Formats: sequence, structure tokens, C-alpha cells
Amino acid sequence: QGGRDSDGLAGGSAVRAASPSSPSAKSRRHGGRMFKKGVVKALQNPLGGKETKKLRADIRKRLDISEALLDTFFGVKDNIQTAKLTEPVANGVLYSNGDEPYFLDTNGKGRLYPTLYAIWRCPACLPSLAIQAPVSKFVVKGSDLMLPGVAFGVDGGPFATPEDMPEFQEGSGMLVFCVGNPMPIAVGEMLVSKKDAIASGMKGKGCKIVHCYRDSLWESGSGFAPPGFLSAPDESGAWVEALPGGGFPDSGAGVVPAPGVEGA
Repeated sequence: QGGRDSDGLAGGSAVRAASPSSPSAKSRRHGGRMFKKGVVKALQNPLGGKETKKLRADIRKRLDISEALLDTFFGVKDNIQTAKLTEPVANGVLYSNGDEPYFLDTNGKGRLYPTLYAIWRCPACLPSLAIQAPVSKFVVKGSDLMLPGVAFGVDGGPFATPEDMPEFQEGSGMLVFCVGNPMPIAVGEMLVSKKDAIASGMKGKGCKIVHCYRDSLWESGSGFAPPGFLSAPDESGAWVEALPGGGFPDSGAGVVPAPGVEGA
């Protein structure tokens, strides 16, 4: 997939979660979901047209997303807001269209990630790793993705062996989705390269989860979610269910319009 720089970073039914409450996010190497605490904005301002154009250019450098698709939910003439965060990501910057958060700069220095609201508009904006649906309970609870959790040789899954995974380096941006549902449930940062992951026998931590379904960043938006995303886990602990024809995320895989956008 083109359109990304070397580290690959930044891209239904309505359901809502209760406000999460838990200890603050831990360091990159020690895991812990970033958005367990509520989102606290210190300062929020509209972004000017020139600044919006620059931000859009930065997004397109880091994500595999066309200008035309970006126009549909994050246009130059839209009501783009920038908000500095104090919790749970100190110095983070959140970019929203109106009240819907679409992009997050985790350090205020251009380390951009798409939120799920953006990802569900362009589910192929970053490479993806597949997990089985019951593993989603650990991701949604705040656990980082362990390499043994990646699905191989599973009916309907995209990977027969670890060699089938997309290329990635330590620090690369990565989406996580459940086999059978093409919409990702999380976005994170790889803690190892593909080469090192394979050399380890797919053991240990694989991906630090930055943002996932039902965390406080998702909750700070509309609470909109694609078909197959559940308001409560099923008996297996899965937060998503398989869909007819569900498979690997791609640019045509049931792109979900945002609330208030034509077709929603």
C-alpha cells in the first residue's frame, strides 16, 4: 500500500459505552491502553484553511488514503477543530470535524494516527493484522496485542503462515481486525519488526494498542460503529461478529459513512 512514510503511521448501528475509569496510560514498552481515562481537552480552536491543507497533506503522506475520500469527511472547508489534550495523552493533539474526532497526534509533533471514525471511512489506510474474534475481549479491555494472538491458518483469515503478514518495522502503524469482519477494532504501533516477530516464533508482545473500540477516545465522538460491532460482548468475549462476505480490510470493504454524512 502506497502513500505512507517509512514508519507507516498516520487511517452501522450506533452504540455507546459507559465512561471508562482506570489507571493512567503506561509507557510504550510497558503496555496499557492509552485511552482508559476520559479525554480532557485543555484548549480547543478552529483550524484555518491553510493549516487544514497542511494537516491534510501530512495525513496523506502517512496514510494510504485518496484526497477524494479524505474530502468526504475531513475537507478544507469543513469545521475542523484542533484540541490540545492534558489527559490521558499529555501534549497530544486531537483533530476533529465538528464533534467527531478523526486524527490524533500522540506527541504534538506530528506522530499522527487515525481514530476509528477515520479508519472506518478508509479501512485500508494502514496495514492490518488479523485476530480471532474472541481475542478482541483482551484488546478492548486494554491489553496490547501479543504475537500468539495473530490468527494463522484460520478459515476466512488472510494469513496461512507468519510470512503472509504485511511488511512492518518496529514503530510502524498497524490496524487490528477480527477474522470475518472487515472493519478494524483498533490501531496501534508495532513493537517488533516482521523479521524479528518471525524469528521469535511469534512470541511476546506484538503491537501496542493506541486506540480501540469502546475506549474513551471512541466514546468522545458520536458512538457510531459499523455493522457487526456489539454493544456488549457475546459469550466468547468477542466484541464483533462475522458478517456475510466479511474478510480482509480493503478500500471497498463496506466503507462506513460518518453520522451526518450523506449515506449514513
